[in-house]
Amino acid sequence: MRWQRPAFTPGTLPGSDPGISLAFNAYPAPTAAATPATTVILCAHALGMTKETFEPIIAALWANPAVARAVAAIYAFDARQQGASARLNVGRIPTDLTVHTDWKTNALDLLCLANHIHHTHDTENTITRIVGLGHSYGAVALTTAAVIHAARFAALLLCEPVLFTPEFFVQLTGNPAPFGDHMRQAAFVQTATRKKGIFANRDAAAREMRRKAFYAGFADESFELWLDHGFEEIELADDGNKQRQRVYALRCTPMTEASVFLGTGCTHPTFARLSELDIPTVVLTGSQSEWAAPIFAADGETGLVRDVVIANKVKRGKHYYVENASHMVAVEQPQAVANHMIELLASLPPLEAEAGARTHPQGHLPQHLVQSKL
Repeated sequence: MRWQRPAFTPGTLPGSDPGISLAFNAYPAPTAAATPATTVILCAHALGMTKETFEPIIAALWANPAVARAVAAIYAFDARQQGASARLNVGRIPTDLTVHTDWKTNALDLLCLANHIHHTHDTENTITRIVGLGHSYGAVALTTAAVIHAARFAALLLCEPVLFTPEFFVQLTGNPAPFGDHMRQAAFVQTATRKKGIFANRDAAAREMRRKAFYAGFADESFELWLDHGFEEIELADDGNKQRQRVYALRCTPMTEASVFLGTGCTHPTFARLSELDIPTVVLTGSQSEWAAPIFAADGETGLVRDVVIANKVKRGKHYYVENASHMVAVEQPQAVANHMIELLASLPPLEAEAGARTHPQGHLPQHLVQSKL
């Protein structure tokens, strides 16, 4: 049976900073449940990906009758410098290495969408239960948002959250400082600056990217969605003949991606506060990921896989490996990720049992009043 994209309604909302806008898709449950569902899943993508790359996972979730009955909608958004959001924020996001991107902004933007979800789905008698699904950069955003505003989330599924500590930077650059000129020479920053971002057309982008090891393992549906929504046609001036030519370009430019990598030190405070998280949290690692090898995670934890350390620090954390997957597990093995989400949802207590323990998440705070504790 040919895969079909799940139905969705697109939308935009203000981000956490003045002038920033966020593009999101709301995927409603395919059939209305007999009892109105009050659980919503919120998805945050990896750096360089887009909200649409979650659609194979979403389709697999909607194919499960229990999920379709229990979940009212699934939301996915584009980080401010990626996908459709990048077009909305031209001129308002870093485009070189003169400044690093603060990773906490993605968490605060995500909380803006969480506020929107509550405004949309809460009723006089029910508070929507939000379960987060994040990958890499997006998994860090969800973790940070949960640390800032614990009442917003009932559970988290984190695919390879890239939380780092000073020990990691010692390995990477020989310097424990999370910021500074030395970070411009970090391997992942330099790799991003050398990344090709402009192609003659979509077919050329598909051919060249598919040949690279990083993209070779993407599921076909995920790869096609990324090509459609992670790129756009633009016009470039051809100085040779004074004409303009149409090309196919990454929406998150290589230099913008590099500025995000330059800010990886922003993850330190979140890592330091993982023990404060007291919600069911599942951490997934690709079995073939570079992060499946032991690294320096923190003092006294040498030799442990980073994601295992993260799961151990969270009060109700669990860790699993996903076979035949690299760091890009969510776009390589969407069915496996969906299966873990199905298990996580099934493990949550009935909403009636939860109601007495849960409090309303500070009403509906306007975005500019979201308080940060980091």
